[in-house]
Amino acid sequence: MIPRTIGLHSRSLRPSHVFEGPATWPWSNGGGAAPALEQRRGLKKPKQAPLLRQKAGKNNWSRVTPEEIKRIKEYEARRSEDADNRQRQHNVGIKEVLERAQLYGKLRASPSAIMDFLVEFEDLMEASLKSRAGGRAARTTVPVEEYRSLRDKYGLDDNFDIVWGAVSALLRNDEKLRRQGKLLLFAASDAGSWEATLRIMNHAFVQALDRPSVLDSSELAGPRQRLFELAKMGSQTDFRILTLAGLIAKSQGQSDRAIAFWDDALVGAEAWAEEHGSESAPERDSNMPHLFSPWIELAAEHLDRRNFREAEQAIKIGCRLDDPTSHFNAALSHRRENAQNINVATSDWLFHMTKAASSGHVKAMHDLANYYITNYWPYLEDEVPDHLKPTPFDQYPPPFDFGKTTVKNARDGIRSALGYVATTSTESKDSVFHTAAFPQTVEGRLQMALQWFEVAMASHYAPSFLLAARVYLTKEIDSDLAVPEEAVKLREERYISSSKVDYDAGKRKQPPPVHKVKNPIYNPAKAKKLIREIFYADQAVKLRKACFDNRRKTVRVRDEPDDFKEVRQKLRYNVDKWFRSDFSHLFMNSSEGLLFDSSNDINDLLKEAEDECEQQGWDLYSEEDGGLLYRHGMRKR
Repeated sequence: MIPRTIGLHSRSLRPSHVFEGPATWPWSNGGGAAPALEQRRGLKKPKQAPLLRQKAGKNNWSRVTPEEIKRIKEYEARRSEDADNRQRQHNVGIKEVLERAQLYGKLRASPSAIMDFLVEFEDLMEASLKSRAGGRAARTTVPVEEYRSLRDKYGLDDNFDIVWGAVSALLRNDEKLRRQGKLLLFAASDAGSWEATLRIMNHAFVQALDRPSVLDSSELAGPRQRLFELAKMGSQTDFRILTLAGLIAKSQGQSDRAIAFWDDALVGAEAWAEEHGSESAPERDSNMPHLFSPWIELAAEHLDRRNFREAEQAIKIGCRLDDPTSHFNAALSHRRENAQNINVATSDWLFHMTKAASSGHVKAMHDLANYYITNYWPYLEDEVPDHLKPTPFDQYPPPFDFGKTTVKNARDGIRSALGYVATTSTESKDSVFHTAAFPQTVEGRLQMALQWFEVAMASHYAPSFLLAARVYLTKEIDSDLAVPEEAVKLREERYISSSKVDYDAGKRKQPPPVHKVKNPIYNPAKAKKLIREIFYADQAVKLRKACFDNRRKTVRVRDEPDDFKEVRQKLRYNVDKWFRSDFSHLFMNSSEGLLFDSSNDINDLLKEAEDECEQQGWDLYSEEDGGLLYRHGMRKR
């Protein structure tokens, strides 16, 4: 009988070639069967001589020496010890996960009780698999009454001890333990655990982004039905269930039903975000951050329907909760473009885009960096409200009002312009008029742009590599990228109109002439290195597409894209780094599983990178193996 260590059967973690029971050779006193490895070598059990070994030839046998017997026994002991060590490492890993979950308050029972439960659940699982003779249902179910009895025996809670504890620990192990974790998750769902149901259907929803038929699987019939039954309870149920039900309904073409679910989810989601903060959602559960912000889905759906008032209300909810995506969407709603299709920033746009970028929205980082290199003085389109003047952006003097402390306003404006104090809260868009004039120099604004590009590039957002490279390749910059001296010093010469009446009437003085200045950070070598990354990204896109196309042609047995993980293990770093390490993030703006926004056509991006190589006369080679990435003049041939 094999001893159990820490709580799990030894056999569940032992390799198939390791004996259960005494490890003996066929000629030893203990008897038993020969190891599979030796059997494959053609070793046959002698009939008469128990201490013989075969020499060259069919029937040539000689007596085994005591030294050889000793070496054999030592080898068997080491092999058994290695298997026990592997088993112990697995069990210790499971126990560590449970102890960590207990530390964060996710368990109601002790880790030891859960470990003991897992031992008996393994027996229940094996019995269930054998009794159903390999039927389809056997893969995902165990008798629910027996599961409940076992759960109650150890006093475990379905949502906390089972889902947050046992299942989370099992799913981080090898394939057999992951299968046990899956069976346990389905058993908890059958027993009424809403957390288990949520996790099953969320995993299916993420998979369905690549394979839509997953949601119609008969295996998910029970969890799918339970999810929508829970969602029908409205705001009385968990808001994540409502959000997920809306996402699934939307994917099935039931948009009206999805909106109803998301409306019900708003109350709970707002309350949770106000208590924990919107940015803490991914920290609590990295597999389901999309379920913590139903206002994003609600706003997107209303925008698709051109219900702008309802969309604005949903966006405002997210902005009030400092949700990065909502701030980004709010910035887009305030976007204006000039005749050259260049974004002309307003105070609303800059405020929301800065909030989104500061909260980690990668596309916002890219757009904000682009603002610093494409918006010339005056950087903001809208006029400063009179109550905020004086500021560097004033286009006409404020009306004189004896009821105001104009001296104090002037002093605060000057101190703000010099960077000593902010006269308004940074949480207000009014603060933009006191901060948008910084940096004041051409070099300062270029460096600010590069800092935002670098943060976006750290997240491997491919378009940022191209624009950052162009910053380094630009030899001359227009002088009006900097703040004029009269605006910095708040002199009257900064006004373009003498009064609001003249301003409204279009009476404006001519702006000062613009001249070219040398780019202080011109650096083709850095640009070349950044352009090279676009070619690595292109290789990643092509590889990912090939893997997905291959997966669509075959029947998948495993739940995770292990075939692609095996491919990634052979990749060099410069290509592999473009992929997400966690495939649960496939839903986030990227159907390709890449780190950058898949809505950006990589072919267009690659063409622009090739254009730069042609203009500069560059041949690009891989930094790792020296392979040719691009040779200038290739298009002509």
